[in-house]
Amino acid sequence: MRVLLIGSLYPDSFVDNTLSSLRDGGHVVRSVALFSGALLRRGPLGIRLQREAQAVPRLTLLLQRGVLEAAEDFRPELVLVLDDRLAHTTLAALRSACDAPVAFWYPDSPGNLGREVHVLGGYDALFLKDSAVVGRYRRTLSLNAHFLPEACNPRWHRPVGGLAPPQLEPEVLVAGNVYATRFVLMRALAARGVRLRIFGPRWARWLPRDASLQASNRGRYLVREDKAREFRAAPVVLNSLASHEGDGLNCRLFEATACGAIVLTEWRDRLPDLYDVPGEVSSYRSVDELVQLARELARMDASRREAISLAASRRAHTEHTYQHRFATIVSVLGSG
Repeated sequence: MRVLLIGSLYPDSFVDNTLSSLRDGGHVVRSVALFSGALLRRGPLGIRLQREAQAVPRLTLLLQRGVLEAAEDFRPELVLVLDDRLAHTTLAALRSACDAPVAFWYPDSPGNLGREVHVLGGYDALFLKDSAVVGRYRRTLSLNAHFLPEACNPRWHRPVGGLAPPQLEPEVLVAGNVYATRFVLMRALAARGVRLRIFGPRWARWLPRDASLQASNRGRYLVREDKAREFRAAPVVLNSLASHEGDGLNCRLFEATACGAIVLTEWRDRLPDLYDVPGEVSSYRSVDELVQLARELARMDASRREAISLAASRRAHTEHTYQHRFATIVSVLGSG
């Protein structure tokens, strides 16, 4: 199938993983950024223009002209929009440029949906990872919305290197953006004697200064095989969630398990539908339980750690890959 992906492409991004996974599955895939490369290179001004342009649909259509040109040139059989900023005017023009069905697939927390302009577009289907949002879209807006969790990419989300040996004192790896609630949680863990290894992008300037946490910050953003190696070598990989993260959880859960990591994730009611708890992942509901489980997992004997690692990776690779998610999308669109 010829598939056009619309969204930002960079290493280990949602677009990158979807692109490589579909190509590995035998599809012919092309990606195009929502905005032109020149606009992306203009730094903070370009970012602000991208954000504010949504308020002026005609301007957005002009700025997103590259999407239409890509569709006209590539002639896809399916268009997947992986960016929530596509204007409804651009979508209307996109439908004129090609006859393919157009679906919206949003992998992030519903708290980041902003103006929700995607509901204006008339997509053939919408796929989101929060069942509450999906239910509301279906009941009150009569949209063809479907629940679809995030995924892993076995090309680089796989066991690389060896597992950490048992440790008397826990060391927890934290990867991703440091937002306010994650900062407070990490500070609480450090105060209770839990050592941290923190990876991710530069921290926001509005966060408080904390010398202990800064000393634990490795100053590196993990991608692909580097991520796989660090996840598997960590005594425990912590998967904390944003307050507005619903039952779909997040990509780190699927990526870390695929890498064969020992994962300790914040509880959500849908978790047992996705993984065996505690046979494949462990889960906490309070900071006290988190600290206790982190200590237990760090001290777990090598054979038990290996069994959990293999089971988690097997589950992720057999049920939670991008190819599995794409098959669901195609099935939904095929059923009309």
